[in-house]
Formats: sequence, C-alpha cells, structure tokens
Amino acid sequence: MKKKILLIISLCLIALGLAACGETDPTTMSYNGYSYDQLKSTCEGTVTSLLEMPDEQKQPYVVMKDMSDAERNNYIKSVALSASEQDIAGILQQANMIMRWDEAVAQAGEYVEMGEFTITKSGKTLECKQEIKFTDRPVILSYVYKYHNMELEDIGVEAVQTLGEKMTNAALNTLMGMGIVFIVLILISLIIYGFKVFPYLEAKKKAESSAPAAAPANPVKAGFVFEGWYMDEAFQKAYDFKAPVTGNMTLYAKWAEEVKTLKKGEETVVGKLAIKVLDPDKRTVAISKGMTKNAKKVTLPGKIKVNNIEYTVIGVANKAFRNNKKITQITIPASVKSVGTQAFAGCKNLKKVILKGKTFKPGKSSFKGTSSKLKISAKKMSGSQRKALQKAIRGKGKNKKAKVTR
Repeated sequence: MKKKILLIISLCLIALGLAACGETDPTTMSYNGYSYDQLKSTCEGTVTSLLEMPDEQKQPYVVMKDMSDAERNNYIKSVALSASEQDIAGILQQANMIMRWDEAVAQAGEYVEMGEFTITKSGKTLECKQEIKFTDRPVILSYVYKYHNMELEDIGVEAVQTLGEKMTNAALNTLMGMGIVFIVLILISLIIYGFKVFPYLEAKKKAESSAPAAAPANPVKAGFVFEGWYMDEAFQKAYDFKAPVTGNMTLYAKWAEEVKTLKKGEETVVGKLAIKVLDPDKRTVAISKGMTKNAKKVTLPGKIKVNNIEYTVIGVANKAFRNNKKITQITIPASVKSVGTQAFAGCKNLKKVILKGKTFKPGKSSFKGTSSKLKISAKKMSGSQRKALQKAIRGKGKNKKAKVTR
C-alpha cells in the first residue's frame, strides 16, 4: 500500500515538473519581431513623456475634448494644413491618449513609480499593459497592437478602481436594475389601461375636429419668392391646409431671395472686368473687356459672382485687352483654355504671361504687337506641350520671338 502511495506522489511531482518546464519566460519571447524589452520601453517612454509634458504642450490636444469627430478633423486640418489622412489619424490617437491620461491621473494622486509590465496575446491582437503607481490609486497604460503586422490599434489609459468604489458601483447597478424592473411594470400597467382610454380619446378628437382652414392668397414681397406657410420660425414643419383646425395658431411665411440669372450673350461689368455669358446653364463666361487701364499686373479670376450666382471664366474674348499699353504681366487661370482673336494685340509692354493650366490655345493674332521679350510661363505643361504652344504663339499668335518656359 505504501509503495502505491509513493508511486502516485512521484507521478504528481513529475507532472508538476513537466508543466513548469513547459512555461515560456515572456521576457525572452519574440513578439512578431519585437522583444519584451522593446515593448516595455515603448510603454515606459510614453509614461515618462506624459508625466513630463507641460500644460501648454497639452493645450492643442485638450481643446478637442468636447468636440465631435468631424469638428476634431476640421480643427486639425485648420492648424496642420499639410497633414495627410494618416497624420490626422495619428494626431487624433495622441489627443485621445492625452485626454484619457489627464482624466485618469486627476484622481490618482502623486506619482510614485513604475509598476508591473505584462504582455497578453489574445487572438489577432497583442496587448501590453504598464502599471503606474500613484499615491491614491494605480493607473494602467495599455497598448493594443494588430499582431500580424504590429500596427498600433489603440492606446488606453484608465485609473484602477478601489475596492470601495467597486462595491459602490455594484450596489448602484443593483438599484438601477430594480428601478428599471419597477418602471417596466408601471409602463405595462399604463399600456393595459391605455387600451381602454384610447378609443374614448379618439372618438372625442373626431367630435371636436372642424373643417380645415382655407389657404390665403400667396403674399408678395419685392426681391423675394414666397415658398409657403410654416408652423415654426425655423421653417422645419410646413403647414397642411387640409388638416382640421382645433384652435388658434400662428403661421410663418417663408421667403427666398429672388435670383436673377443672366442670359446667353448678355454682358455685365464686375469690378474692373466686363464679362459675357457663354452658357447660362453651365454658368460659363468669358472676359469681354479689360477695364484695368492703369494696372500693370493683371490677374484674371477663375470664378466670378453675379447676383449671388457663381460663374466659371473659361475664355478671353476677341480684342478684350487690345492696345492696352500699361499691362506688363497677366496671369491666366487654369479654367481659361483659350483666348480670342487679338485678345492681347497691341499690348506693347506685355512681357510676361503666367498660365496656371495644363492646356492653352492662342487665338489668331492674339499676341501680335506685344513685347519682343514676351515670356510665357507654363509650369503645369509638359515639355512637348510647351514646345507646341511656343510654335502656335509665334505662328498663329503673331509674336515671332515669344518664348514658352516653365
């Protein structure tokens, strides 16, 4: 009997020994190319940075605390104009971490020391947790990675609840559960009672309803178009004149500013330029007359507003700037693909033309009589395009010494 007991004890000890040998030391493992010390150093470095970060450095992130996701994106784009979508995602992640850190340490007391560091692999994720000890309660900083590529998925910061707080929360949850059950029972009772009351209320409503009100004639207001009667000042709920009237009410007239559109071929003056409508449906116009007689450098607009309607400038009409002796430089927007006959003819002091677009077609004699030193800058065109344009300007455009450069 004693031999059997000794044998059983020996087998148990061997099993425990094998189990102990089977455990792998996490500090010596490789985590998809990263060592234990590298991952720990990342967490400790983050904690050190957060502890030493001054308030003025946190301020650009803290201001986003009460913003929605869309507002945060717009705010980042306004202060970091060249930021890519990936940069914005990184800034948002950093902002969330700083805000979570401030909330957690606000109730943790004074910093004491770094605590335990653990690594847990669960499914497709790897989570690193660094405990930070404070006088009142510890705080946990966690890094969550996608294990297959070790891409950072989330950074979490939370203060650990005390035993008293956990018990208080449990008690509150119990009370809330009991309250919800009580409210549900009351609602069920009201619903059952409602089945008896609703038919009576419906019959009473039908008895009190009267004929609908007749719609009045549409009001008239100079410069505006009437868009209907509404029941609220925000014009969210239109009034239905078929509905029965059961009492006094106030209706609000909705107005929209009357928009006057230009007709095809119609000309008008906008600032120091005269324009001509080419296509009212597509809202395209051409510069028909340059009225900037004293300006030496002229920049043509790509868009022009007339009567609150925006038009796109796609051309310069025939003789628009002809014989303007003051102009030395003109900038043509990318929307303008061509200029008309003699558009700049006789502008003898015109020495530089800046083209913003990738294509440009000169009109017949459009540069005749301009400076012999005329240079046309076309940075967005290819070498072959610039060569073809130079040939066209020297030929059709009638300036045999014009040069097209970048």
